[in-house]
Amino acid sequence: MMSDPFAVECSHCGSQYSFDDYIKLKKRAVKQGQVEKYGYNPVCSKCNKPFHKNKWCITTDIFLNNIDKRLHPKYPQKHIWVSTVHLEFYHHGGIYETMFFVIDQKGDRVYSEMYKHYNTKEDATLGHKLICSKIEKEKKLIIMMKDAC
Repeated sequence: MMSDPFAVECSHCGSQYSFDDYIKLKKRAVKQGQVEKYGYNPVCSKCNKPFHKNKWCITTDIFLNNIDKRLHPKYPQKHIWVSTVHLEFYHHGGIYETMFFVIDQKGDRVYSEMYKHYNTKEDATLGHKLICSKIEKEKKLIIMMKDAC
């Protein structure tokens, strides 16, 4: 767990930087030749990998067969995408975050909700498994998940 709420953690190697040190890190163009459009990413001085790119994450697609449309008439879709990511910055109670998304028939995200934040990768991995299990077990998307946090 990071002791400094303004610290930044590399998603690749776990190195931590104070915010002041983070903004002084060497930078690399997000897209070569298009700096004006896309800017730069800071690069970790320990592993030489860029921040905000290819971060640690777990994703799970859940396809439900029998959603009760009366429960959520606005979101009757059967495809739920659960994503847990390393945020690199401390955010709303943790450096890892699980969100779930309702995906429509065209593959577009039509609803999303933050589920929970975690301080460790182990807790994030367990939390991801638990929300997926809960959705699959109950065979429905529970939009009021914040009560479970």
